[in-house]
Amino acid sequence: VTVKIEPSAQTSAILHIQKMDTATALYTISGEYDLIVILEAENTSSLDAALDKLTSIKGIARTKTSVILSTKFER
Repeated sequence: VTVKIEPSAQTSAILHIQKMDTATALYTISGEYDLIVILEAENTSSLDAALDKLTSIKGIARTKTSVILSTKFER
């Protein structure tokens, strides 16, 4: 999930994301969005709940979700 954060809320938002059980990794990125959050969920209901939790964090302005369908290469 790519995440756009309000500049004044970055530290707080990152702390809240780190506490999410479904968040397995967090990366800062350049461009339109500020972060990539890797979420892992067992099913679509769990993913929906994790996305609801993520978007409810104060300071998160916008998200864009992509689902990984398969892994073609990984080191």
